[in-house]
Amino acid sequence: QNMGIVDSSFHSEVVLHAREQLDGAMEDPAVATSKNSHIEELSIKIDLHTQLILAYDEIHEFENSEHMNTSLETIDGLSENKWVKEAIAWRETFEKVTSTSMDRDIPDQNEKILSFATFAKGCLQDGQSSFKRNKTGNLIIYLCDSTRDRKQILLHMFGPLTKDVFSSKSTYQAFEYLGLSGDFDTLLKYYGEWFMSLPKTQLEKQCNGVLCPIVRWLHDMVLDYMESEEFTSKKDNDKLFFQETLHKFCCEATDLPRAFLLASVCRDAIFFATNNIEDKTYGLIKCEDCVKPWETLLRKIRVCLCMTLRLNGLHVGPLPITVSNVESGEVFSIYQLIAHDELSMTYKNDDIIEMELFCVENPDSFYPSTADGDEPNNWKLLQLSCIQNGTIQEEENVDTPSLLRAPLLLVCFLHFFEPVKLASHRTLILAQKWGENPHSLHLLENALSSLRSVRDLKYLSAVCQEVWNNNIRPIYRAFLFGFHEAHELCEVTFSPLLNDVCWMKTVNKVTLEVIGLLRSTVDVTATEEITDLKNEDSEVWPPLQKDIILDHILRRCGTLDDSSLETHSAVICALQLADDVSSLPLCFPTIDDLFLRESTMIHQPLTLQPNEAQSSFLNNALRRKAFLFDGNSLNYDDLDDITTLARAWGMDKSYVLTEFLIVMYEQGKDDCVQHLITSTRLIEIERFQDVCMSIACVRLDAALTMLKRAKKYRNILSMLDADTCEWVKEQSEIVKKQRPGLIASHREDGKLISLENTQDLILRVKRMSSASRIDATALSTMCDVLLKANDVFE
Repeated sequence: QNMGIVDSSFHSEVVLHAREQLDGAMEDPAVATSKNSHIEELSIKIDLHTQLILAYDEIHEFENSEHMNTSLETIDGLSENKWVKEAIAWRETFEKVTSTSMDRDIPDQNEKILSFATFAKGCLQDGQSSFKRNKTGNLIIYLCDSTRDRKQILLHMFGPLTKDVFSSKSTYQAFEYLGLSGDFDTLLKYYGEWFMSLPKTQLEKQCNGVLCPIVRWLHDMVLDYMESEEFTSKKDNDKLFFQETLHKFCCEATDLPRAFLLASVCRDAIFFATNNIEDKTYGLIKCEDCVKPWETLLRKIRVCLCMTLRLNGLHVGPLPITVSNVESGEVFSIYQLIAHDELSMTYKNDDIIEMELFCVENPDSFYPSTADGDEPNNWKLLQLSCIQNGTIQEEENVDTPSLLRAPLLLVCFLHFFEPVKLASHRTLILAQKWGENPHSLHLLENALSSLRSVRDLKYLSAVCQEVWNNNIRPIYRAFLFGFHEAHELCEVTFSPLLNDVCWMKTVNKVTLEVIGLLRSTVDVTATEEITDLKNEDSEVWPPLQKDIILDHILRRCGTLDDSSLETHSAVICALQLADDVSSLPLCFPTIDDLFLRESTMIHQPLTLQPNEAQSSFLNNALRRKAFLFDGNSLNYDDLDDITTLARAWGMDKSYVLTEFLIVMYEQGKDDCVQHLITSTRLIEIERFQDVCMSIACVRLDAALTMLKRAKKYRNILSMLDADTCEWVKEQSEIVKKQRPGLIASHREDGKLISLENTQDLILRVKRMSSASRIDATALSTMCDVLLKANDVFE
């Protein structure tokens, strides 16, 4: 090559000279009868290079002939068959969806005219010292192991098949010189690699009918195979499978559009070959049986194309989507793929459930892996769905097929419709998306919505634990102890969020519900599911498979401890209730051991009686919550965080409700809680009565003070009972000393708290007691009198 010699002329002279020298030496009987290994080795090398020269010259002669100027594109009368039409349509769909050309990864032909040096390097294996011979005595010469280098040789060796039917003999002859004639598996493998390297324009215009050399070559391979010993042995064992090597090649191909076209070419070649000899073999070889595996494969590739295009741009597994990877059941979870497709349409769980029911009940649904998918209208519908990706137009045309509004993969895999598993996967996917984009809290909220749809406690426990450990737990570990305790989180991303009060409150709210769901599964043992994976329709593909992802999660699911979950819940409630978390170690002695990966499975001793720090924290939280509340009315549900915390610390819910009501009345927010005092069984009556009477006294004493300054209503003072007034004053002074600065007598605008509200409070206290309270009756009477001068207090 460095000498500037392209062809094999120089190499031919060298080999010829070596052969003449060997032949001369072999004329000596002593040499000819000796078993000198060097002579045998030289003889093999001469044969090897002779075969290489012959094979190269066959291709070189063709590339310099007039055949290079011909092409099937100029031949009339070629018509597309239905499989090729579908293949071309899938190629066009692929390019529309991915916005890339199908030719993006095909290798460039480095040399327009193949040089002998390149050819020889591509045929000689590094370190190969021995060669086998075929039945004709020729050495068997395989191309090199490097797929990239081998493809460059194959582009030239199979090049004649892209010209005309008369040129294909050059390809036959070249492989025969390499000793590969009859090695069907190797030749089919090389053919597949070459086919996948051709540009789309060549493929699509040269794959129709047996007149096309690309098809004809495979057709002749089928006929040659029928005359081989291998075919005879398999025929007797009833194991006919034509071009099995290419079948496996297509199953493993990642270039699905080309694999579909290759499979259609194989199907046509087998059809034309076996259709002509079916009668001759008296039905021993049936054309229908021979093409069936290939038609089945085409339908499988169709399904894989749907999967690939619907999930375009998503990383859905460690390996690419191929027929073999999907069929193995060990690479993908079909349930996860369906969930991805559902979420590509909407994150809203209710809408997804509605779409699922639509698919199940839709009479137009069909399986693309069956003959139904061969109908042009059906596979065109699949392609249109891939292009639109389920997008519903604002102004929907009445003629728009209903299946375009459905998640396509659920249509393809309707036999995989299991709402619990699909909801589980949606939860996991959305949680992962939120972990990658923690600012987008709607992802977390939608994950929770999907989680609520997991009705099976076994799966609920497993999925909750997965979300807890991977997405939620590290956040609290980092918040409480620093990012060095949560290596799963990126400090740059999460540090600002942990200081965002609104963000944390939303996360806390979701987390509390997740813990609640976990607590509902405490007694559940999550084990890997054992199911009978049988399809009602054997043609439906892929067959029912285990869910490799959920099964893995089920296997590593642990046994939860309710006391630990309650403690974790209490900590989160405490975070919700206070800005300062410095007192948490005193309130939670085991806090250092919380929010670790196994901590929800370790028993946490519950507090029977609250310690001083816990009581102080809770009382401050109650007062803070009352102070911050600015709504019109309050519900008991608004106190769930406090009651949860109190219960973990050994306090009754009635205590919390009572203290909160008292604080609200102390702050003059009577209107917000009056509707809550409808059942005395929810509060501690005596405590509520005593404190509320003191509150009434403080308010009435303030009213008396204001009334004494108003000359206009001095006659009202004469109407009041003097003993009651004195008692009110004494009680007011006592309670102000006991609860300094806690009981308000005036609103923020400086006006006295409404006497109507005070009267309502006194009457409520009075009605709570089975025995008539003298103090309540006296205060009620006093309040009635003061209301006559109500304009003084407004």
